[in-house]
Amino acid sequence: MPDKIFIHENKRRDLWRKIVSGDWRRLVVRHPMFPLKPVYGNHHLSHAAAAFYTSDYDDALVIVADAIGEQESLAVYTANNGVLNPSPLYTLEYPHSLGLFYSYHVARVGLKPNQDEGKFMEMGKGSWIVDEPSVLETFEADGHLFRTTKNLHRYPTDIVTDPALQARIAATTQNVLETVLERLYMWFKGYTSTGNLVFSGGVAYNARAVNRLRAVAKSVHVPSHPGDAGSAYGAILQHTHQRTRLPFSGNKMFT
Repeated sequence: MPDKIFIHENKRRDLWRKIVSGDWRRLVVRHPMFPLKPVYGNHHLSHAAAAFYTSDYDDALVIVADAIGEQESLAVYTANNGVLNPSPLYTLEYPHSLGLFYSYHVARVGLKPNQDEGKFMEMGKGSWIVDEPSVLETFEADGHLFRTTKNLHRYPTDIVTDPALQARIAATTQNVLETVLERLYMWFKGYTSTGNLVFSGGVAYNARAVNRLRAVAKSVHVPSHPGDAGSAYGAILQHTHQRTRLPFSGNKMFT
């Protein structure tokens, strides 16, 4: 029997978000029975800890972006002298979400969200137009700030089939994603003395976004499993603050 059991997120905060947002289809979830009381963590802090404590950095800015965590969809942390600060510099609250914004437009062109993001990213390479109005009207941006203008958790039913329009939607969506992430880094990079960046969460699978960040940051680390699977390590590391090496290598980003 283990001495301790760590959970990657706070289930009460997650439950409250589902109640407030009316996310009824995810409200009732069966959880396993544990032989002892588990130690609950924070969803985005789990991502951040898994990424930072498996990096070579002692100081870094840490950006976590995904569809949704507990009540947040994005968080920015700092790490100094080998320790991740658990208090975020900035959070983006649900329903506003870069990850949902991207997945919503993946669905618009007939692809499957949370599966075909790589295909969607490649589709965008077929167009140089990055100001498609139907994409721009779904969000508002002011500097590094980002807010969606509609509920993007409900995927569209009117699927776009015209290849040229699909490419414009994909190119514009990709450009928005990259631009917001770049502005986030530029806005908060002064909080670290090194300019290093740790990037994690499901959005970190997007290779083109990572390359955009590598063009402006001193150095960028993306863990080999930036999604929820890697949070199993972060559930522990956010409490123990141990530096470790993962027993696997290679980054399975969309390329």
